[in-house]
Amino acid sequence: MKLTLTFSFLFIIISSLQSQVTEKHLVLGSATDIVETADHNFIMTLNENPNPNPNSINVMKIDSAGNKMWLKHYGMFNAQDHNAADILRIADTLYLITGEENPGISPPMQLYCLLIDSMGNIVWEKLFGPAYSNGLTAAFDSVSNVIYLCGTAPDSTARVYLAKINLSGDLLWEKLINLNGDGETGNKIIIRSPTELFIAGDKHNPSSPSDIDGFLMKLDSSGNNVWAKYYGGSDVDEILDFHSCPDNGFLILAHSNSTVSGGAPWLVRVNENGDTLWTKTIELPSPAIAYSFAYSDSNSIWLCGWGPYSSPPTNHALILKTDSAGNVLYSNYLGGNQSETLSSIIISDNRSVFAVGESNPSTVQVYMVRIDSIDAVNGIPIYTSGTYEAYPNPSSDYIQVKLPLEKDMNKIDVSVFDATSRQISTTVDTEIDRLRITFKGNPGLYFINITSPDHRYTIRAMKY
Repeated sequence: MKLTLTFSFLFIIISSLQSQVTEKHLVLGSATDIVETADHNFIMTLNENPNPNPNSINVMKIDSAGNKMWLKHYGMFNAQDHNAADILRIADTLYLITGEENPGISPPMQLYCLLIDSMGNIVWEKLFGPAYSNGLTAAFDSVSNVIYLCGTAPDSTARVYLAKINLSGDLLWEKLINLNGDGETGNKIIIRSPTELFIAGDKHNPSSPSDIDGFLMKLDSSGNNVWAKYYGGSDVDEILDFHSCPDNGFLILAHSNSTVSGGAPWLVRVNENGDTLWTKTIELPSPAIAYSFAYSDSNSIWLCGWGPYSSPPTNHALILKTDSAGNVLYSNYLGGNQSETLSSIIISDNRSVFAVGESNPSTVQVYMVRIDSIDAVNGIPIYTSGTYEAYPNPSSDYIQVKLPLEKDMNKIDVSVFDATSRQISTTVDTEIDRLRITFKGNPGLYFINITSPDHRYTIRAMKY
């Protein structure tokens, strides 16, 4: 049953798999990315908000119910065109927004970078890269306190653009990376350690426009290529997202036309050298695309995108849950006859799924989906008050967790698991209001379970 209430936004609640699915239309515009803030609210990047600044880069903060807390507009030179791509949380108080801007002067279309504080105030904004560059993303090295920028820049053909900047936005170096003479695009960058950078993107065959393969390359801290590996068949296979795994390998999400006519989400699991371990095509009743994914625990991931659904076919938002081998556990087409798309998905600290994108009933609106109660652990509720604080995260060997003062330390149990559900040996030291959790293991994703008699809390921790 679907109940629609008509107010200034559309609000729908669907009961599914004992989880509550909430859909909400927010302001005009299209959301491209979302992150959780230190105060357990959310900041997202938006495009195409026509009022008051046409084509400006827009950033909005919302609470967990999707209520707007503030909305701000940015851009340099009163530019003719801006596009926001991603938002990156740096520590607890700074957020880096990346995209592109056409300043309306020479040179046109450069890579745009904006650093704001938690209230949306500008710390600095700058342009990088040669003319006609696009698709800027970023990664933060918390050990060296530097930011790596990755995008696509023109040369004789497209090239991967890589730059290193400090927290003041000063350019330390930049370069164009030429893999094999064909056109290449840099789609996402991950830092596993101060000496290990990884970029995923696409390789275009100039003589055959329909032949596009994904690539993953490893670089050192100076941007020198260590190795590059390619994935795909005889058709278009484009990488859209990738994440590091505890065994130093990676899980890659691509859109593949080689495996399914019309295209389907395609997962590629590789080892630390980029060699393929397995692949999985997520076949659905009709062609679909998944743009983003996030780990929810060691055995499952959530993906978001869109796919045709209903009769006549209409583009609907798509949410998928798979196990760690890519087998579909849950799928849901959301929305109405309004051409919905979800572009970015995260798992919040209180174990809810948040995905954002756009809906186009008549004008483009920001579209948000929230799925609650994705965990159920022996009937123990997930702790959601936001008073647990974990730091540093990412960490090299330990993490500190600040607890509510009323918690009895003698009744708290701590366990740590890697992404394969293997329990990790752990040492826990207690203080008045915090735990110091020390654990060993390879770099990658870990899940720290903190259980008391009335609550269970899971922290997703990255170890480098």
